Amino acid sequence: MTSAVTSEDVAPSRDRKPAADSSGGQLPRRRLDVAVIGAGAAGLAAARELMREGHTVTVIEAGGEIGGVWAYDERIETEDLLGLDANRQQVHSSMYASLRTNLPRELMGFLDFPFSAPLPGDRPGADVDLCNCGDADLRRTDADMRRFPSHREVLRYLGQYADRFGISNRVELHSSVIKAVPVIARQADVKESRERRSGEARSAREAEKGQGKGEREEEGEGKGEGEGQDIQELLKGGDSSFVRWRVKIARSREDSRGSCEAEVEEGRVEEREFDALVVCNGHYSQPKIATVEGVDTWPGIHMHSHNYRYPEGFEGKVVVVVGAEASGQDIARELASVAQEVHICARGWRKDSAAASDDAARAAAASAGTGATIAAAGAPTAGAAAGAIETGYFEDLKGRVQQHPMIRRANADGTVEFEDGFTCHADVIMHCTGYIYSFPFLALPPSLLSVCNNRVGPLFRHILPPALAPSLSFIGLPWKVVPFPLCQLQARWVAQLLSGRLSLPPRSDLEDGVRCLYASMEEQGVPERYTHRLDMEQFPYMDNLSMGCGGSPLPAWRREMYEAVRRLKKAYPGTYRDEWVEWDLVEAAHREFARLFQDLASPIVDTEVGVMS
Repeated sequence: MTSAVTSEDVAPSRDRKPAADSSGGQLPRRRLDVAVIGAGAAGLAAARELMREGHTVTVIEAGGEIGGVWAYDERIETEDLLGLDANRQQVHSSMYASLRTNLPRELMGFLDFPFSAPLPGDRPGADVDLCNCGDADLRRTDADMRRFPSHREVLRYLGQYADRFGISNRVELHSSVIKAVPVIARQADVKESRERRSGEARSAREAEKGQGKGEREEEGEGKGEGEGQDIQELLKGGDSSFVRWRVKIARSREDSRGSCEAEVEEGRVEEREFDALVVCNGHYSQPKIATVEGVDTWPGIHMHSHNYRYPEGFEGKVVVVVGAEASGQDIARELASVAQEVHICARGWRKDSAAASDDAARAAAASAGTGATIAAAGAPTAGAAAGAIETGYFEDLKGRVQQHPMIRRANADGTVEFEDGFTCHADVIMHCTGYIYSFPFLALPPSLLSVCNNRVGPLFRHILPPALAPSLSFIGLPWKVVPFPLCQLQARWVAQLLSGRLSLPPRSDLEDGVRCLYASMEEQGVPERYTHRLDMEQFPYMDNLSMGCGGSPLPAWRREMYEAVRRLKKAYPGTYRDEWVEWDLVEAAHREFARLFQDLASPIVDTEVGVMS
């Protein structure tokens, strides 16, 4: 490695205390004005933790409801089924109608708001435990109480979470961020702004919503002259302590499907400034496409799963599914019920006996002296990033889904050749190849932030760009994880950094930490595209975040339940969602939830104004 970083440098600094004043006392915590981009699960988690820490929060959401990708949309991008045209009329959701979670609801839920289901013996159709916390809506008879529920139930849960913690009234719907640029504020201005905000009462905030918009816009006018100089100062290693964010927001009509450019022409654009920007815009909307030689002259339907909703329309067709992660597996199985043939291809298939290679790779990394340090940074290991799928996953379908290596080429006569020599005449090539990270609204040079081979970097702990930390943060970038708890712990860490409860190492140490992470991945042969793929490394990563914020490691049942799902999926690949057998883990979860329900029965304190709600 070219640089050495200790685990103390890489991990959240739980031993780092907030700065003290000259008399030795602790300085008061900062209360900042923070913009959160996106009202999906990550954005809601960010808002919850920021509000808990006392910050003023504005959640900016382009869609018409909260929930992000979980807000199912029947529409598809009919004019661009691959989803590659940046100027297309975009549909945010990538959900297909039959989608169910691939993790149990107990595991999926936020850490302080259980997403539970009945234990054996409980009355069907209701959640006894959740009803005890007094939420009448949770007694609905139409609730999907399956352990692996539908996307609609997840959306309901997110709505309940937002309502419970007062997040819903902080969300500005039909609002798209079209540009966000850092500006360096003068220290005196920042101090005055923070002092003014710390004394505001709720009534003042509400009044500001009505008559203060124009004032805020006027304050922002004339400040754009220094944007270029501010970025250059950051490039040279300037102090990011006083970075603020100038955010341009386009308001759209409720029925609008057009681009933000249409709103600019109508003059429905507002410019505002914030002390910090938390990016939670998700990464399941901009399709990633595998390269297929000859596909330009191939006459069939070429599409991405982003635009798949139902198996209807694929009756009697020969479908090639590219990619064998979760969506590819589910869609291939669903299509097998109606299609003439389904062929699924991936970069590599492995025998079941190779499934233990992930643990072996982690053990090898630890023995080489990199395990403890890089686990804290959330580094994928070589085994975890192998990208190989077990060969036996479709055996129960008795040949209705055939497995192949990747496509060698597609031909003008309609045939598709695979790397194993097999050829078929195909009607559809459907890419289930994932999505790319995209932040078109961030006006930053590549040296401060870039996306290359689906690596967002440089980012410390998958969250903070060193040159802009902590005023700019990203929540929810890691994948192959349990997303809601991970987002919540990331957001908690960011909220405490912004308030001054926690402090960061110097910028140079953050940059060294990122270089160390990348060097470790390169040594292990992990491709750049797997930078944010954590899998089992998510658990030491989340433990570090939790302990860094003064909490405890996650309870053991969470990791054990994640591993139990793997075993269940291997034993019952087609029906694992309805075959749960490890009830001791569910009982362990419910014992923890019982303690949480006592807290949920208490009123929420709005930390911005110190009142009960």
